[in-house]
Amino acid sequence: MKDQPSGDPAPDDVLAELRNFFGQVFPGTDFRTDEDYFLRGNADSLFALELVTFVEQHFRVEIAVEDLDLDNFRTLGRTAAFVRRKRAGATVERRPGGAGDG
Repeated sequence: MKDQPSGDPAPDDVLAELRNFFGQVFPGTDFRTDEDYFLRGNADSLFALELVTFVEQHFRVEIAVEDLDLDNFRTLGRTAAFVRRKRAGATVERRPGGAGDG
């Protein structure tokens, strides 16, 4: 098992954390991992903003403008995969001073 930075959910827990968030926003609604909640009519642009904010704050990932593609967020599975990709790349992104400092 890979070590995770203190306080970060393990990759297997990302989906569970997202389900918990969805349970708070949509009480009594259970989404399948691959169910498009936007297409289903449960989610709108305001929810998309809430979801992006939750992902950034809860999982401590930076979401760039180019990441704001609805396909990254339209299902629980896609959102979890997006978080895992961002967290995996977080160690090489945005180093202070850049690579040319010396």
